[in-house]
Amino acid sequence: MTQFSELHDASSKPWTQLSSFTALVFLLLTQNCSGLPQVVGPSQPVLATVGDDVILSCRLEPAVDASDMSIEWSREDLDPSYVYVWWDKEELESSKHPDYKGRTSLLFSKLEFGDVSLKISKVKLSDKGKYRCFIPTLGEGSTVELVVEDVFLSQSSYILIIVGSAAAFILLILAVVFFVRTTRQNRKRTTLVNEKQEELELVQGEKQKFLDTKRSLIDEKLTSMETERKLKNKIQNKIQELDEMNFDTNSDPTGSDEKNQLEELEKLQDEKKKWMKTVVNLKTELQNMNQELELAGPITVEEVSEYGRYIRLKNISSEEIKLGGWKLELQINNREPNILMFDESLKLQAGKILTIRDPLWFFKHPDDVDLVRSDMMYWRPEDELQMKLISNNGEIFRLL
Repeated sequence: MTQFSELHDASSKPWTQLSSFTALVFLLLTQNCSGLPQVVGPSQPVLATVGDDVILSCRLEPAVDASDMSIEWSREDLDPSYVYVWWDKEELESSKHPDYKGRTSLLFSKLEFGDVSLKISKVKLSDKGKYRCFIPTLGEGSTVELVVEDVFLSQSSYILIIVGSAAAFILLILAVVFFVRTTRQNRKRTTLVNEKQEELELVQGEKQKFLDTKRSLIDEKLTSMETERKLKNKIQNKIQELDEMNFDTNSDPTGSDEKNQLEELEKLQDEKKKWMKTVVNLKTELQNMNQELELAGPITVEEVSEYGRYIRLKNISSEEIKLGGWKLELQINNREPNILMFDESLKLQAGKILTIRDPLWFFKHPDDVDLVRSDMMYWRPEDELQMKLISNNGEIFRLL
């Protein structure tokens, strides 16, 4: 096959000059006075997709038969630059760039109509660029730009955009949901804190009232105990005075003093009856006082845990109390009473506090714990708690 480089060497092929001259004469004879045809390409880039076939349009205007013309398609950025060469009605495949071998061709059925467009099969991304269509016989050419898109990359980009938009929308929704939930939780937490604060203030107020009432009861107890001591002393003194009185009636009075002695004896007997009546009244008063002052006792409640974890008892008397044999009775609501028996060796000094707690170490307790009782009942703040102390001689002191 004749090489394309040889075709350009006019001195080596005289017949080539003749052929070119013949074609030129033919064109001159077929054209009117308006001049030679122009090579015209598209004004806009040609778009193609990887793997498809594409046609780079190029035509002669006015349209003339280009079947006998030489046609060159090239890209300046390639080496060699030719992508297709048609010379003397023959394709020069060896002159093509290797990437275009077997993939470029002309539309031979349209050459007679001046259509010199180039067809590129199975387009690659590397095919993008500016192509030049040149007709050596006319010395005219035109440039066509090919733009190649990758469908997969385009679809992937489109999918990525959709996925990214969806993800952003989901994140926005999650952020809104999180914000709303957090706001609600904060409001709820604030409401709970306020409610707890109000409950705490209410409990503190009730506790303060209870402490004030307890102090008032303690004062009343002390006053009652002092009154009781005074009554006991008064009764004891009266009984002693009665015992010391001489009501001996065995004497044998004689003379003028007999009448006086009888009168004095009657007076003493009347006086004795009055004193005996007074003693009976004092004992009755003392008994009634003891019944009315059941709360009065030498031991009072200093503090009670709201959740049944400990009890603190205080000796308000001025003497040491031996608690051996004493019992602490606890009753919660209407349940069976719980009775705690104190050891024989247990003593409570005057003014001191006795703390009794359950054995659960992980609950907060006072530091001054004296007794740990596993049999102590558990109660809650809303339960009704009753508490009594029973002495070893059966005396009952109501604490709560």
